[in-house]
Amino acid sequence: MSSNTYRTGLFFMGIQLEELAEFLFGKKGALAIFLQIDKEEGNTRSELYEMAQVSNDTAQKRVEKAEDLDLLDRNHNVGDHGNAKRTYLTEEGKEIRDILIEYGIDEDFTHCLEAQKQLNDSISEFIDGIQEHNEEDHTTETIESKGNVTFEEELYVHPFFGHKYD
Repeated sequence: MSSNTYRTGLFFMGIQLEELAEFLFGKKGALAIFLQIDKEEGNTRSELYEMAQVSNDTAQKRVEKAEDLDLLDRNHNVGDHGNAKRTYLTEEGKEIRDILIEYGIDEDFTHCLEAQKQLNDSISEFIDGIQEHNEEDHTTETIESKGNVTFEEELYVHPFFGHKYD
């Protein structure tokens, strides 16, 4: 049995293990919300959506599923305005998060986020460098002579990448 395969019928804190694992580790944004939610103060929906780094619709689905699994709950906080509600970890949610932390999943997740940010920054620098070099190298004459050219095609015209149109 691989490390990502779970025997059916196993339960963890009243939740079927397969369903819990699929939710936390198989649904983009779920682990981010679950690990980053304020354990004592809870968070507003907008704060949770920002944490998830997914669309608001997707984040809403993750929060609703976590509520269905009894991992999260919503309550009105006296300090909040109007009918605003905060989302909190349930007692089961706190215990499961503590176990995830015990296994270092929170640290691994943080390293993953940092690596993703570094990768995105490197890609942006690469694209900026290519665009600057194109402007300095006057390869736009070659590109303009080919009509409408996509950015990807433009990269092929760049001397560093060779000439697609030879």
